[in-house]
Amino acid sequence: MARCRECSAKVWRNAEYCDHCGVRYPAKGGLLTEGPDQVGGKSYFRGIAILFAIGVLGWIGVSLGSGSSAPSCKSNWTLCIDNADLVNNYIESNPIAQVDCQIQAEQSAKYGDPKFPSLAFDTFHVGNDYVRTGIATLIEPNAQFQNGFGAMVHSEVTCTYDLRAKHVLSVDVSPR
Repeated sequence: MARCRECSAKVWRNAEYCDHCGVRYPAKGGLLTEGPDQVGGKSYFRGIAILFAIGVLGWIGVSLGSGSSAPSCKSNWTLCIDNADLVNNYIESNPIAQVDCQIQAEQSAKYGDPKFPSLAFDTFHVGNDYVRTGIATLIEPNAQFQNGFGAMVHSEVTCTYDLRAKHVLSVDVSPR
């Protein structure tokens, strides 16, 4: 017996599908680590769900922002006053930085799929350097990464994000 890599239900090590969640080749560490419905060992459906969420959030942001003609911190990070204003307005309204940071952290995981809270990367440093430099440091203190023995370890993930280029510069995962 083994645990499903997606939902952690008990499955046979050579099972082709998980009876609980339906993921293909569910056994962690099985003979086949990539199947046709997986990309890079991660669930294909997780990627679709993330893209759908980004689309919905983007549509909501456009719908809410269409009533005002003056640019604000919600639509332009250079208009934010400080780090708190930038994270609570711009990044919250445009969650691409948080999503990119989570994807990079998941790709850096050595064992299994890490677990994140539903609102990941909403912790930040106090000050005004994010607005001044265009580089934001987003922190997730409550992530869980699997170690080599299969145990989930509470970890802090620090993501450095370039607001101008809109891409992750670095991700650091540290056990807590």
